[in-house]
Amino acid sequence: MLTPHLPIVISGNVDFTAANGVTGGTGTASDPYIIEGWNITSRAIFGPAGITINDTSAYFVIRNVYTNDAANPGIRMKNVTNGAVGGSYVSAYPNSLTLDSSRNILIFNDTIYYYASIGSSYNVTLINNKIGNVFATSSTDVYIIDNQFHGVRCQACIDTSSGVTISGNDIPGCDCVSVSVSRSDHVSMTDNIIGGDVALLIGESSTVDISNNKITGGIDHGVSLGGCSDLSFRGNRVRAITDQYPFVEVDSCNGVDISGNSIAPQYFEPYYKEDLLRVSRSSNIMIAGNDLLNATSGQGTSDALIVSDSSSARIIANNIESNGQGILLDNTQSFQVFHNNFINNVVQAIDTNSSQNSWDDGYPGGGNYWSGNKGVDNCSGIDQNVCPSPDGISDALYSFSLAEDRYPLMHPSAPAVTGMVQYSPSTVNSQSKTRSLTAIIQLPLGVDGSTVVASSIRVNGTVSLASGRLVLQVTKGGQQLSARFATGQLLALFPSPGTYVLEVSGNIVTTTSFRPFSASAPVRFIGT
Repeated sequence: MLTPHLPIVISGNVDFTAANGVTGGTGTASDPYIIEGWNITSRAIFGPAGITINDTSAYFVIRNVYTNDAANPGIRMKNVTNGAVGGSYVSAYPNSLTLDSSRNILIFNDTIYYYASIGSSYNVTLINNKIGNVFATSSTDVYIIDNQFHGVRCQACIDTSSGVTISGNDIPGCDCVSVSVSRSDHVSMTDNIIGGDVALLIGESSTVDISNNKITGGIDHGVSLGGCSDLSFRGNRVRAITDQYPFVEVDSCNGVDISGNSIAPQYFEPYYKEDLLRVSRSSNIMIAGNDLLNATSGQGTSDALIVSDSSSARIIANNIESNGQGILLDNTQSFQVFHNNFINNVVQAIDTNSSQNSWDDGYPGGGNYWSGNKGVDNCSGIDQNVCPSPDGISDALYSFSLAEDRYPLMHPSAPAVTGMVQYSPSTVNSQSKTRSLTAIIQLPLGVDGSTVVASSIRVNGTVSLASGRLVLQVTKGGQQLSARFATGQLLALFPSPGTYVLEVSGNIVTTTSFRPFSASAPVRFIGT
């Protein structure tokens, strides 16, 4: 049972008294103050704050306190250091909690029914609360963790702040923006559940990591990322439905990593066009390992991936399946597109500026897998004229709308694997009589060494086998391959003495997949 109390005002450490609601000690750091067990009810609409604390540095905890809707705000702190609010119900409207110019503040296990506003503050943590909305402006090191949001309008909005973590929250959203980050830097947004008409809006921000979130809704916009730099969008699951915008849109950004996401409609939409991922006016882009699926609709052609007016990108190892259109590159340059699986798209791909882009990784890297390709594989080599010597790559190029893949894959591309390698000798001397370097490659468990294509083996992407064959040996740890390389060719790569990392790479080809592998270790070169 809470005890009624008049609004509390504390201005400076000397005001932590029993008359101002202090019930005892153990707020920490030498047993400061606890304010506990009060029912603070303002009778006037927009009456005084339930609890006001200004200009303090003593440690305190506000615990098990109730403020009603009429207080404005419920709890206000200004120029406060070392404060906490726990296990309280703060129901003041519209501002339940305000923090201004404060630091080292913990808000935990509370119900903050309406708005929590954080301004010009440092090291603020909100954890495990039921909360309406959070607004943070001009603040540093703000942690919003494991909260349940329920407000209307923007539920988590960050502006001109740095070092912000938003993690493990349930943010169902409403008919507006659910999460917004603007003019901020070093923002981490991980493991959240986010819904709403505009689930996520990021603008004019840098060093932003958006990872492992579940994002739904998006009738007006699923995810919009604009004017950003050093942005990663990785491992997210996006299931959206929109009436005019792509599910994920990136515009005017530099340094973008979109990897390992699953993006698809929530359900078939008969009335609206459903584009999954659109990138425009951006540069230095990585789009890798995504599942882009089922972009079909009853209105026009829906696209899995549209990239326009952009430069310097790698689109690799994506599964692009059952879409109206797979990839559209429109007015792009310096793009590399390889190891993608184009499966059962009505239109697989279009490139309006194909002379400026590459749709394969050369030989032996290979290109993309195209369902419906009727190519055969009898030969190998850069010109596919070493026969009979199949290598998992079609002997003929694959032409599609306005472009071509010179080395189309015969089987779907599978994720790359990494092994281990030891080089013998570990030191190479140009004056030595040793004419070859042997790489002993330990393959990952489950990989059959007989499926490694000898013609694909390279060191640092250039030096091929000296003997033209691999030696397979079965060990307790799996299977090993021995490969020999000419030391003269390796020395040409490194004209200066020193220790260099050599990467041996190649392709594993089975009846069902084409899988790149690599392994690296250092070798010392002397006496050149």
